[in-house]
Order: sequence, then structure tokens, then C-alpha cells
Amino acid sequence: MKIRNEEKILEILEILDNFVNSKQVTINQSVEYPIKEFDALRKDTIPKILDVLNMLFKKEIDIGSFKTKIDSYNKKYPLWGFKGFNGMMFFNMLYKCSSDKSELHNLMIDVLKLPDNIYDAKNKIQTLVDYINIISADITDKRKTPSPKSSLFFLSYFWQIQAPDRFPVFYQSMEKDFLDLQILEKDDNLAEYYEKFYNINEELRKLFEKRVNRPVNLWFIEHVFWRYHLQRQEEPKKRTDEIETTTETYKDYIPPVIGNIINLSKNESNPADFEIATGKLFTMLGFEVEVKGQGRGRTVDVIARGYGYGMSKPYVLLVDCKSRKNADYKINAGDERTIIEYIKSFLYDSPRDRASDIYFLIVSSGFRDIEEKALRKIKAETNIDTILITIETLLFLLSLKLQKWDLDIEKMKNIFQTRGIVTKEFIQEQLIGR
Repeated sequence: MKIRNEEKILEILEILDNFVNSKQVTINQSVEYPIKEFDALRKDTIPKILDVLNMLFKKEIDIGSFKTKIDSYNKKYPLWGFKGFNGMMFFNMLYKCSSDKSELHNLMIDVLKLPDNIYDAKNKIQTLVDYINIISADITDKRKTPSPKSSLFFLSYFWQIQAPDRFPVFYQSMEKDFLDLQILEKDDNLAEYYEKFYNINEELRKLFEKRVNRPVNLWFIEHVFWRYHLQRQEEPKKRTDEIETTTETYKDYIPPVIGNIINLSKNESNPADFEIATGKLFTMLGFEVEVKGQGRGRTVDVIARGYGYGMSKPYVLLVDCKSRKNADYKINAGDERTIIEYIKSFLYDSPRDRASDIYFLIVSSGFRDIEEKALRKIKAETNIDTILITIETLLFLLSLKLQKWDLDIEKMKNIFQTRGIVTKEFIQEQLIGR
């Protein structure tokens, strides 16, 4: 679609101007980076990923080793959102569903190599989509099969690694923004759909270059629209077109049985109600839940066990609910000791869970001044990480679950594998990608 409407051009230029006149930063993994610094991190990381790609192309490693190395690098350098649905999770499902790993290896060599042009890129997309349809045909539960649409992000990520300014990464957030701006039209033919996305990026490049009077690369366009996307999530107005989970719409998906949970998280006089509601929330997320709560001794309020398809063992969330009227919970020295005691008591009382991955999760109305040294001390004493999440962010996760039926326990585990505060932006990057 050509961007010809004058009003639309002005709207896009306003998005650009807002970015240019801002601090020109990007948010990644809940951390703010100046875009020059972030781009430099990417440039430093690309040679490492290229080395692994070339090992695959030369068959110096098998497809399983390649998958493991790519996973490791993207956990260490999470700069493209590859850990989400459309990246590593897609790759894992593709690998599990492929009975002939040699065939998959040869396919990956073919489709991951840098395309000569957009037409070659479309052929590679179609090749991967056809393969996905073949290997998925006999699997009844489609939740266990890779999504063909994920191939757009997956392939364009590897192409951009090889040529950063030739092929734009097909980010879901950019797709959504382009659709809402009515500069992209949906297309069930995924190869054609990527070509439309590609062409829009090239049109935007020319439009932006004329506006700022300097060369513009694909990463700059990505940064402009990522900022725009995050700003839209904070807008109070509700859009009436295609419904998407954002901070202004997620409450529409919350079941009435926990509809007052935000108020409960601020009611310090009766914390038991908050604990019970939080237990119900984790049940809705798909966990096996025990609500311990008040009067049960030195124990956490909720124990949530996650059993996922393909997981060799469950993971366990030890959930401590903290009601705070002013949304200002802080871990003090007394809390440190209590958390450590809770964890040690659980390990003593539940020997069968010791082999599981265990995380300590604090749920509250809000946090302030969370010091890394407190989290490090708990880790040193127990070898278990502490994660903090606001009840609104947890509701955001639930709304994603209720809208996306393929968001299962195994995929949610990514959220709880990092120490510190979990934000909505972090959840989006981990589960959906940019």
C-alpha cells in the first residue's frame, strides 16, 4: 500500500517529530537506552550470532546445537526480542514437530541464508510455511504446532543479522501500529504480507530521510515506532477496531470473580481476601494452586506449580502477597529474613519440589526503592531468585492468556526467570516480541 493520503503522511511525520524531539531512547527489557548505545550493542553482538549461523551453513554443528547456541546468545544479548512467541518458542516447536532433523537442518540452511532480494525472501517464507503445514497436518492439538505466521519474525530476524539495513524484522508491535494507521493491509498469503511490510518500511525510510535531511536506517524506523507503540499502550482512550491487549483494554478480559483484586491489593486491613483472589488468578493462568495464607505459620501465601507440555519437570512459584494502600512496598531487612525463612521452610517441608525450578514472587499494588543488594542476598542464602510484579501487570498477563489460547505454562515460565521487577513491556517482549 502506497502512503499517499496527505493526512496520513502528516500523522506519520508527527510520530517521527515526537521521537526526534524526545530523548531518543529505546526501552529494552525494561531498561532505557539511548538509541546510539543500543544500536552499538547490536553491532557488537551481530558477529557472535553470525559465527553460529556460518557453523550451521557449513554443517559444523547440527540443528539441535544451533538451536541451543542461538537460545544462549539471545538470553545473554536480548536485543531483538527473539525469546518471545515468534522467535525461540517458535523454533522449539518447529524442532519438536520435525521428525527428520537432517531435513530440518537442510531447510534451515536454505531459508536462513540472506535472500538476494524481496522476491527471494518471499520464496523462502513460502518454503518454510509449506514445511510447517506438512509437519503439523497429523497433530491434533494445534497448540503443539508452530504458527506459520511466526515464520515472518523468525526469518527476518536472521536475515537482518546478516544484513542489518536490508530486511526489516517483522515485529508484531510494528504490524499492529501499521494496521491501525491503515498503511498496512492484512493478507493471508504470508509471503505477500511480508512484502507489504517490507515496502512500507522503505516508504517510511524515504519519508523520514526527507524530513530529517539525513540517511535513515531500519533500526531508526523500528525505534520510532517502538516508542509510539509504548506510548499508545499508556493512552487512556479505547480503540474500537481490532481488540488488542494493551494497558487500556486488558481489564475488559478480567473475570468478575477477581474483578476487585486491584482494590484488594490496597486493602491492608484484610490481606486474606487479596491472597485468595491472587490464588484464583494463578489458577486461571493454568497453575496448580495451594492457598496457604494467614494463620498457617511461616509460609508463603500461595504456592503455584506449573506443569507444561514437554516440560521434564514443573516449576514452582512461591507467592507472597503484599497489600499496600499507597503502592509502595519495599523489601526491608525484616522482609529479607522472612523471605529467606519462607523459602527454607518450603524446601524442608516439600522435598519432592526440590528438583523443580523455584522462584519467589512478590505480588503487590506497587513497589518503591527495590535494592538489588536485597535480591542478591536472598539469592545467596537460598539459591532462588526473587521476582516482583504488580497486580496490574499480573492482570495484564492473565488478559494475554485469555486472548491467546496458545499462551501456556511453559511459555509463561520465561517471565519468572529473571530477578527484579516484571513490567508489562517486559512481558510483551518475552511472550510476544516487539
